[in-house]
Amino acid sequence: MKAFLLISCLIALGAGIWQHRELSELKATENALSNPAKYANSDVVRRPPGEITATFNHEVWYREAIASQQGDEWTALNLLDEFAGLPADVIEKLLPMIVDREASDQEKIDSENKEFRVQLLLIGLKQLSETDPSVAASFLVTKPDDLHLNFGELGHELCRRSLPLIMSAWVRRDLNAAQTWFAEQEKLGRFEEEPLYHASRSAQTTLTAAMAVYDTEAFHASDVRGYDEAQMRDFVSNAHAFIETNEKRLALAQTILTLSPGLGRDQALDALGKQWAESLPFSESSAIVDSLETASAIDFWIAAQSKDASYDQRFGWYADRSDNERSQRIEQLISHWTKNDFNAIADWLGRLPESRDRDSALAAFAGEVAATEPPSAVDWALEIGDQTVRDATLARLLDRWIADDEAAARTYFEEKGIQARGP
Repeated sequence: MKAFLLISCLIALGAGIWQHRELSELKATENALSNPAKYANSDVVRRPPGEITATFNHEVWYREAIASQQGDEWTALNLLDEFAGLPADVIEKLLPMIVDREASDQEKIDSENKEFRVQLLLIGLKQLSETDPSVAASFLVTKPDDLHLNFGELGHELCRRSLPLIMSAWVRRDLNAAQTWFAEQEKLGRFEEEPLYHASRSAQTTLTAAMAVYDTEAFHASDVRGYDEAQMRDFVSNAHAFIETNEKRLALAQTILTLSPGLGRDQALDALGKQWAESLPFSESSAIVDSLETASAIDFWIAAQSKDASYDQRFGWYADRSDNERSQRIEQLISHWTKNDFNAIADWLGRLPESRDRDSALAAFAGEVAATEPPSAVDWALEIGDQTVRDATLARLLDRWIADDEAAARTYFEEKGIQARGP
């Protein structure tokens, strides 16, 4: 557990630096980037602040960084921020030194040192992925043994996080090159063992997501149908990250709908609906879905989980999406809502005007309530306006209650004046 928390904290800090680089307030008064002469050879030529000279001595910088950061969190943060600002060619020279203990003066590989060095690697690989992702990816896949030997589980986590992020940056620049490189590494057997095995699986979902957005022909040739639920969630999340317009979101949904019916397709539609419900306003997500020719699981999750629209808005929209199996769709939605917020749904149902849709909703609600409060479920079922629906619902509730406590069930039905059929 301690190791897990350590890795989680470490990655969270690294991710914050990668995405925001908002550590300027932590800079020391003497920042090496504003004084490159400190880490340069004697023939250094001063240039504008923040620009590293051609004679910048990366070995000196690294030795002093390793020596000065130990036991000093403030200094370590400054150095990480400083490292993120180094030119790509300097970072490329530093990465092997960070991994190779011999190139760093045989320093003691204690826990503090490991954390700091992995932080440097995280930042360095991210920076290189933005300038030359092929260099970042190739460096990572040629160092798995060293990463395992020198950093243990931290090295494994570095691979699991870095390779998908590198691929994500690469496919935006050149999808074909990224695909070719990945296929070549697979042929070489680079991904058959840890720490790269799980990293490559995540990277593969990133590639598949890019294909779904940029190259549908390649996407249909992929093995997306064999993805498990976790992979499918990652695939949809990655694909969504590549998309900036609702037109492209619609195209992605249409691409997924062209997959052959089956578990993979269903999981993708579920994941896409959840993603849109979480990240898009209901007005946008519902409009995209309205453009699809057929109803799908996307509809359900948008109605079920969108937070910026009322129950009335989502209920009406979802019920109107298809007249086929309308009552079943309503029951599915109400069951989901009831499991997540019983009291809110009870209050909302109490305000609904009489209608067939209300009857379907009450039937579903009563069915959910029956699991914990059978008498209350019967009371709700009695509110159903249509006698046929009401009688069918009461019959189901009676059968269910009798299985648990026949005497209590028959007594309550008699108190309510409901004719209970015999055994």
